[in-house]
Amino acid sequence: MIIKSPKKILGIPLDNNATSYHRIIQPLYELSKLGPPWENNVQFLGEKEEQLSQYEWADILFINCLYAPDAYQFYAAQKARGKLIVLDFDDDYINIPLDSPEQTEVIDKTTGEVYRFPPEMRSLYVQMFIQLADIVTVTNEHLKMLYTPWAKKIHIIPNCVSNEMKRDYPKTPNSRIRILWSGSNSHLPDLEILKNPLKKIYEKYGPQVEFHFQGGLDFENVFEGLPVIKHDSVVFGDYLNLIQEINPDICLAPLKENLFNMSKSNLKFCQMTLMESAFIATSYGPYANLDHEYEAMLAKNESDWFDCISHCIESNSLRYKLIKNATRLVEANHMIEKQLYRWQQFFVQ
Repeated sequence: MIIKSPKKILGIPLDNNATSYHRIIQPLYELSKLGPPWENNVQFLGEKEEQLSQYEWADILFINCLYAPDAYQFYAAQKARGKLIVLDFDDDYINIPLDSPEQTEVIDKTTGEVYRFPPEMRSLYVQMFIQLADIVTVTNEHLKMLYTPWAKKIHIIPNCVSNEMKRDYPKTPNSRIRILWSGSNSHLPDLEILKNPLKKIYEKYGPQVEFHFQGGLDFENVFEGLPVIKHDSVVFGDYLNLIQEINPDICLAPLKENLFNMSKSNLKFCQMTLMESAFIATSYGPYANLDHEYEAMLAKNESDWFDCISHCIESNSLRYKLIKNATRLVEANHMIEKQLYRWQQFFVQ
């Protein structure tokens, strides 16, 4: 804790996705709701014409997932002017799998050519920005271990949800069991895990189930032969409203076992619990500590996935039990109101 009194904080989200919301927007918004002195000491980076005056105003620059090469000199200059830099990472940006669609793309400003940013160069810039930062925040112990060699100070602050993210209206029964996968393009390799289990589920249950997929991927091609109901990507401000409209009974969260996925958080579990959906996940990384058959169903292989999905399809009482116990866990440990002190600790002393 190196700040002696509340300072002016400028939140700099990466974009309008879930990461920016949970890691920058939500904590600063909740701090501003505490009243004086917080309410007058929080801003978010605005339109281009007002940004320079915002940087002038701020004492603390709270930045999301920063490793863009052309930004380094700017933030080094801000640091030289006495700005405190707090840098948040909620992913492993050093070990992004080569088969991931989320490999970094760079646009040549002279030619307009788009090319992939070499992983070793991305790793170098991640390290440089971490060394520049006064404080680094991460979501879990794995990321802390990964980034500690370059960080002056590093804090673990888990992802959280809020009461405002709960359903607006009660969950209603569906005529068919709705199975949902929802996620970003980075999870394309993870979807391979579901191909055979979902094919067998369709062969067994046919018209009893619906397969819903939400995101930007070509799901019809990934799950060829499966009657896919596709929902497009939306900005995060609309995301939970869309999930509420889909009204899933079961949510799937497969993860390949690799270094990149080890750094993931259990945010999807928290979000889908607030949507009152039973949760089935790979027994790995962020989900490994969930209580199997109590808070969630955990699968280790294709046979497990088929069995877990089948049990949830066939048993209303199992789905109800999973949702009830998952809700108890989320409300006890993962609500922003109960974790806000972790953000306060390095913004004020």
